[in-house]
Amino acid sequence: MIFRAVGLKLWRSGGSADVYVGQCANTGQPVAVKFLRDAHLPHVRMGFEREAGILSKPRRGFVSILGKDLKAPRPWYAMSYFPGGSLTRWAGRLPPNWLHNVAVEIALAIEALHADWIIDGDIKPDNVLVARDGHLCVADPIGGGLGCTFLFSDPRGAGTHGYMAPEIAANGPISYAGDVYSYGVTIRHMLTGRAPREGEELELGDDIVVSAELRDVISNCCQADPNLRPSMKDVVRMLRGESLAAIRAQQTQMAGKLVAGGLVVAGAWLLISALTDEAA
Repeated sequence: MIFRAVGLKLWRSGGSADVYVGQCANTGQPVAVKFLRDAHLPHVRMGFEREAGILSKPRRGFVSILGKDLKAPRPWYAMSYFPGGSLTRWAGRLPPNWLHNVAVEIALAIEALHADWIIDGDIKPDNVLVARDGHLCVADPIGGGLGCTFLFSDPRGAGTHGYMAPEIAANGPISYAGDVYSYGVTIRHMLTGRAPREGEELELGDDIVVSAELRDVISNCCQADPNLRPSMKDVVRMLRGESLAAIRAQQTQMAGKLVAGGLVVAGAWLLISALTDEAA
């Protein structure tokens, strides 16, 4: 079925696209249609196509595409309309249990994306939309990684200042660790109600009332050294009550067992090879 939207009215404009709100001509469902500006610029068009490619595959916690035309003079894709707007409007206003649920929902979405070897590249409250049922959907991924539509893309310095990891702000490529940093800053913004400023200290003061789990998550995700940050899979475990120290101890133990198992297999193979050589 060919998708067609009617009654389109401008809703909001971003850095490279305009979003219109209207209705699906066939169902009457409220929809949002994102039109690309500057489609004549190859890198802008490539980024838009990469974004649409990521969203074309249904994923937990991500916006789903209802229709698209990436070859049109103004490339576009359509998605469901989110009357709740973005998560930003709720910053600093969520009760502790709601904030925890928000942290879990976003973490599960990014973990699922990383499991597909895709980097989001621009996690922030403005890019998390609130559905009619209150659930969250992540939108506007920049995209990168092996699972991305363009395997060799390397968006440098991409993202939003304040939410961007230091190494990416220094013109490094987007990364899984960069997503973790942006996630931590996003949850900190939702906790404090204050948008981040580039270069500011992100440690939570003792005056900030927050659960031990969320304090631990924010602190570790916002580490300046990307090697010290947990993975999104680790973050999900932390939100469920496990400490990062316990998680890493378990990972170290598991790695030791794998190495030991590999040595046993290698030793057995060498012994079999030696016996085979003797028999020959």
